Amino acid sequence: MTPRAVSSDRFWERFIVPALLSRVDDARRWSSGLARRAAVPEDTIQDLELAVTEALSNTIRHGYGEDPGQRIELSLEISPERIAFSIVDRGRPLDPSRKPDVDLDHPREGGYGLFLIEQLTDEVSRTPHDDGGTLVTLVKYRKEH
Repeated sequence: MTPRAVSSDRFWERFIVPALLSRVDDARRWSSGLARRAAVPEDTIQDLELAVTEALSNTIRHGYGEDPGQRIELSLEISPERIAFSIVDRGRPLDPSRKPDVDLDHPREGGYGLFLIEQLTDEVSRTPHDDGGTLVTLVKYRKEH
């Protein structure tokens, strides 16, 4: 896919994946490849890769219950100031009251995805989508600019 130029220094691209855990790698490679082509620093790309992996895994597992018949719409916008990765799903929305508490002094198996996403990104937003589901946007600022 060729990224769609929004302006001479900003572009946006969309990618649709089925709600399969096996397709998370495809989405990660897609977003990382675009970021590398835009000369985003490798440490920023690595943070984004892990945040994307966690966010998509949560969407597939918890939003869709691993239903392979569902689709997830991804978009990536890269500008000189920031990288914004968005996920639109029509699955079950996140219930904030069920967000697990993170106690790093007493680690347990699982439950760190949302914590990691928040640590690895500069902004995270979760917005109910107009026709059901959720729009999740992960933002990393490009500190090199």
